[in-house]
Amino acid sequence: MDIFPLKNRIFIRLYGELVSGVYEDKQLPPEQTFARQLGVSRNTLRAALEMLENEGVLLRARAVGTLPLTGNTSGFAGSFLYCMAEKRSSPHVGNSIFRGITAAAKAAGGRADFCSLENLKNISAEELRAVLLAANCRGIIMLQRNFCGGEKIIDYLKSIGLPVVLAYCEEGDAAITGFAAIRHSGRESWLTALRYLVDTGHRRIVTLTLEKELVRECFPAAEYDAHLTGMGLEISCNPVLRCAMNDKSIYEKLAPLFQSACAPDAILCYSDYWALPVYRVLKKMKKHIPQDVSVMGYCGSVDAQFITPELTTVAIGYEEIGWMAVRMLTDAASWFNVAGRTPPEFTSPFMLKVRESTALR
Repeated sequence: MDIFPLKNRIFIRLYGELVSGVYEDKQLPPEQTFARQLGVSRNTLRAALEMLENEGVLLRARAVGTLPLTGNTSGFAGSFLYCMAEKRSSPHVGNSIFRGITAAAKAAGGRADFCSLENLKNISAEELRAVLLAANCRGIIMLQRNFCGGEKIIDYLKSIGLPVVLAYCEEGDAAITGFAAIRHSGRESWLTALRYLVDTGHRRIVTLTLEKELVRECFPAAEYDAHLTGMGLEISCNPVLRCAMNDKSIYEKLAPLFQSACAPDAILCYSDYWALPVYRVLKKMKKHIPQDVSVMGYCGSVDAQFITPELTTVAIGYEEIGWMAVRMLTDAASWFNVAGRTPPEFTSPFMLKVRESTALR
């Protein structure tokens, strides 16, 4: 499985904190203490600190310990262009990624610029290339996915002559476009949510998904059934309900189940946005969360922490994706137009966030 290594994720986090002055020129905690605070092994922390030292943002010496060297931009000054569609079903995705890009660009001594994909239609490749080169642009980060191979935007961006990173794309998009990529960790992250519910004793889990054939646009029915069986779950008591994200549709699907012998003890929602209608439906049916039924979200919307009870979810690291994309572009000299080198492809990071909406069974 192609994942972004933990040491790199710790590097990204600490890099931003160091250059933004979080530690205010104070000595960092001892490695053992610092590793425990970050929730990683000492070896992982050491690897990240070595990378940070190579970037010139901290100094490690026996006599003085580990000191931040704030204000060092590591010679990466320049701009980064972020392009995304103006309309997305989950607006927090694009906005969160842009926050990560902006923070990473600032930490590198540069800036982040935005241009919608729709506006690119009105700008010739030659005009955009001239503007980007004048701005010392290090590369383009694009939020678009599900490529077929005939899209005009692929040739358009290639003609610019700058490295491109696809942020939060689908599996296969990198091979189709030839761009560097951070692909959506759909299978891995969704199965993390499912395994968490199983590990906490749930055996009758309802999966809510869109009115399509696939679960979370990742799993064909047979494959998902195989995962359920592999986790020791009976298919008949762990149904996949395809419905719309509204109270009426969800109620019509859930109500009969709660009157059956396989009344669910957990509901796994297509996304965090589905949690609110699910909460309302369960309240209408006089079911308490999590005493009667646990509710699990997915994606990491900021809204998840503001509903009652707070929603347990698998949160995709959207801001971290922005950091990753900028980091890939600052390293582009090692892979862009280099003979024999394939543009890098990583998997989007994610994290299980356990809150109040789930309980042990």
